Amino acid sequence: MAGKQRAVLVSLNISIWGARTRDVALGQELALAKNADNACVRVWKSLLPGCETLGKLVSLRTQARRFHYENTFPWQHRGAGMLPVKNIPPYTTQEEAYRERFYGLLPTFREECESIQDKVRAKLGDAYKASDYPPPDTIIDCCRFDVVFSAMPDSGLVLPEELSDEERRRIERSARESLEGAHLEARKDLRKRLYDVVTDMEDKLGKPKELRMASIKHLESMLALLGRLNMDEDEEFEKLRKDAENRLAAVVGSSSGKPKTGRTKRAGRSATPAGTPKSSAKSEGEQPDRSCDRIRAAA
Repeated sequence: MAGKQRAVLVSLNISIWGARTRDVALGQELALAKNADNACVRVWKSLLPGCETLGKLVSLRTQARRFHYENTFPWQHRGAGMLPVKNIPPYTTQEEAYRERFYGLLPTFREECESIQDKVRAKLGDAYKASDYPPPDTIIDCCRFDVVFSAMPDSGLVLPEELSDEERRRIERSARESLEGAHLEARKDLRKRLYDVVTDMEDKLGKPKELRMASIKHLESMLALLGRLNMDEDEEFEKLRKDAENRLAAVVGSSSGKPKTGRTKRAGRSATPAGTPKSSAKSEGEQPDRSCDRIRAAA
């Protein structure tokens, strides 16, 4: 893989106005009433209780972050992740969809921020303060959704000439070890994810009566994602992943999740024609699956 770009760095930065504030005066009153130390009492006020659009924005932020973590590997810096090159198109498509929905909610959020204050004033009573609420433009400016890409530091460091040779070697060695460590952790993470998916798959396929189309689609989606995350193009890993895909397809009948006609196969056992002794119905499907064992050994 030398000379070939395997991944880029991507940061997902999402901010939303918190709609809550600390009331120091109210905290002091409560501490005095309860004979408590002021330092031990904190009172926070919810400024937009019941705001539906705020709840939608928070939910979108959670979804976008979960997707980000599922589709990247951890990097040294907080919030940044290694995004394999093969996974850039689906990543950018989905995050852009989240971004459009996020900004599409902001006009409604602004309207609710202005209209809900009368209701909040009644709920907070004497604890209400108009100064707790920034101007609507400031509130909207606090809401940002940014996806920032940057190159992986594969090209080496540009160091000042005045550094000694020893210091230069130390910094270069540290940077090299840091990069190698990140790739090693990514490979471990990738195998762990595959092991977790296969374990989940075997658990679900072991209960065919409870198996749902949504579960099948989720497993197929996760196995496909792992193929895009294989930035080293590890052939051994790809074989294990394909084995898992084939096993899932064999049990459910096809990759679309539609069962085969006739009896549906159960996990690890093929349908046996009527009147056929179980002992004579040997097939590949009846053999115990060793996917998890192979993945654990390869990890």
